[in-house]
Amino acid sequence: MSRPKRCISLSDTEKLTLQEAIKNHPKYEFRRACQALLWSHKGFSAKEVAGHTEVSQHSVGKWLSAWQELGLVGLMRQKGQGRKP
Repeated sequence: MSRPKRCISLSDTEKLTLQEAIKNHPKYEFRRACQALLWSHKGFSAKEVAGHTEVSQHSVGKWLSAWQELGLVGLMRQKGQGRKP
């Protein structure tokens, strides 16, 4: 039994904000998460989005959850996250 597609719904303002973030944000990982959200809004499954962005389905799910809970701020890396030097 397959799980249902998990897609998000975006307002026109949210879509525009994500498109501008993709064009202008300096961090590649943030731009990739924004693109993933736009693809999810278009109806792509997490597996399809993961394939396009070359990340795991788990990462896509985390981006979707972060967007739903915190909005754009949820996609930004917080202090102390990420690979340590």
